[in-house]
Parts: sequence; C-alpha cells; structure tokens
Amino acid sequence: MKFLHTADWHLGKLFFERSIEEDQAYFLQQLIKLLKQEDYDALVISGDIYDRAIPPASACVMLDTFLTELCTQFPQLHVFIISGNHDSPERLSYGKHFFEQHNLHVCTDCKNITVPTIIKDVAFYQLPYLTPGCIQAEGEGLFETKLRSQQDLHEEAIKRIVQSHKKKYPSLSCVLNAHLFAAGSNIGESERSSVGNSDQVDAKIFSFFTYTALGHIHSAQKAGKNAWYAGSPLSYSFDERSFQKQVLSVTIEDKTVSVEKKDITPLHAVTTITASFDDMLKSKDFTAYENDFLRAISTDSRTIVNPVQLLRTRFPNILSFSYEQIQSESKATSLEERRKLISKNSKKDTAEIFRAFLKDLYGEESVRENELRQKEIELYEKFAKDVEADE
Repeated sequence: MKFLHTADWHLGKLFFERSIEEDQAYFLQQLIKLLKQEDYDALVISGDIYDRAIPPASACVMLDTFLTELCTQFPQLHVFIISGNHDSPERLSYGKHFFEQHNLHVCTDCKNITVPTIIKDVAFYQLPYLTPGCIQAEGEGLFETKLRSQQDLHEEAIKRIVQSHKKKYPSLSCVLNAHLFAAGSNIGESERSSVGNSDQVDAKIFSFFTYTALGHIHSAQKAGKNAWYAGSPLSYSFDERSFQKQVLSVTIEDKTVSVEKKDITPLHAVTTITASFDDMLKSKDFTAYENDFLRAISTDSRTIVNPVQLLRTRFPNILSFSYEQIQSESKATSLEERRKLISKNSKKDTAEIFRAFLKDLYGEESVRENELRQKEIELYEKFAKDVEADE
C-alpha cells in the first residue's frame, strides 16, 4: 500500500495582498506528475484546503479542475480530504455523497469517525479539525459533558476509533488523517497561534496508528512515533524560505511504515535581502532573486522616496520594503529631539525644527551637502518670518 500525503494548500490565499493562485496551480500540476511516477493507491490531504471559510470563486474552480483531472487520469485512486481550521466544513462537504462514488472521501464532521475506508489491508480513518463542543464525553443522559480543549476532544475521538478498530478490524493496519497542533511542533509566522496551550495535542495519543497524516503546521516534520506533518506546499511567510517544501510518499507493508520526501519546486521562491538601497538596485549579488517574492530591508539611514516603485524595475515581485530596526530607533531619537526643540522655545524656532525634520527624513549628510535641501530651508525661514510679521 502506497499513498501521497500533503496538506495546507490554502487555495485562494493572498500573500502580502497578492494573489498566488498561479503558484498554487503550478504546485497542483507537480502533484499530478508525482502521482504518475509510481503506483499510488491514495492521496491524503490533511486539511486547510482553502485559506478562508468563504474562498474566492477562482479557488473553488481550481480545486474542481484538479479533482476532475484526478478522477480522469487516476480512476482507481482514493482521495481523502478533511476540513482544517481555515475551511468551512459546510462548503467543503458540498457534494461529498456524490464524490464518494468516485473514490473522493470528504470528512468535515465527527458523525462517522469510527467508520474507515478500507484499501487493501489498510483502514483509513478521518478526523477533521475539532471545534469546542463537537464531541461529548460518554456518560449517562444529562451527565454527558461537552469537551472543549483540543487535547480532550482528540483523546475522546481517538479512544472511540481505537476501540472500534480493535473490535472490527484487528488484523488491519490503520491510518489516521487529522488536522491539529501537535505539542512541540516547530511553527512559523504563517500559522495561526493562540494564547496558552489549550490548542495543542500530545502526539503520544496517535501511537496506536500505523501512520498519522497531520495538517496545520507548515514545515514538514515528524510529530510522533509514526506521525508526520507534510507541511504546506508553498511558503506562506518569509521565514519559511529555509523550509524545503515537499509532499510525503508513504509505504505500508506488513504493518511497518516508510516515509520518503518528495521535494516541491515553487514557481517563485520567497527571499529576504538586507542591504543598502543602491546595492539592491545595482549589485550582482541579488541577480538570482530577481524573480522571487521579495522582502527588502534597507540598511540606509536616510528615507528613500518611492522605494518599492524603484525596486520593482529590477524585482517585479517585490512584496515588502522596510528599514532595519536601528533606523527606527534613530528616528525615535530624532523625534524626541524635535519635541524638545518645540518645548524649550516658546517662540518656536520653526526653521530649526524644519531643519531637524529634513535631517530625519533624508539624513544629515544629504541635508548638509544637497543644494536643493538648503534652498528649501531658506524658503521655509523666509515663509516663517512672513507669518510672524503678519501675526
């Protein structure tokens, strides 16, 4: 038995307000190519298919096109899909009974979590993202308790799955498809976080399963004895540049599991460069990044006018521009100096304040040596004197 494990597609996501649907479609075509390379029995998608509860129509079309292509090219392939915390269970489950007839198994609620899909000698169970109160602790009548923490919810769900499996399918290997935050996982900027650890789950509770396919964390990593995060196929924050994006090829034979990483090549890499503005525009050191999604951090002490527009002539996919923290601290000091100038001078030497403002905006050297800046100061002084005379 062999299957591919992937997760966290976030179709329809905007990256710094830019649509990346072209990049996502590029990944889906790579996934089709991977499925052609070997004889896979299933494709397991561990939640966050969409980036938000109401995805754009184009994202829905993209998923529809992909699933149609799967059914056409791989009619025997089973596809397992669960809802993640970004998905709308109701919208994602649309048409699931029809899909079931075409080996597309969509799970968005807890009604049938103990009912597996059996392929060869492996039982596949699906557990969507669990919301507070969606599962009740077993009890008598009015004494049933609605569970709220992620740990309690998953303990109860897995207890039921394990009991049922031991009773009905003791000889079969078992795979769990789930979407959650396993305690101790390495996370990046793009994952949603919450205060405290109420959203975390101890990965030890998955030890019964031959393999646990996890979604939610965007860096591929092992999360337990036989539990793995496939990670997101694309980088959704700049700190993810160091993560090699991939899908996982999983083989189960005689109840033993092996995992092989299949690298994904992005249409656009994400890159951060830190340098002077002039170097950004001219240095050959950055030639390799000209097609990347770019975050530029300037080391200049002066403020650049229209920096993004200028950099876009070289880096058409620049998404962010900022200055190093040292400049922010310098500006804070400069602002405080201007406040002192105002407070200590009852007549408010506006020319001196204006000079301090230009120094903060363009840098001391630029103000001192630039003839245009000096003319601005002279004009301002004349204007200030005219105003004083009118008063």
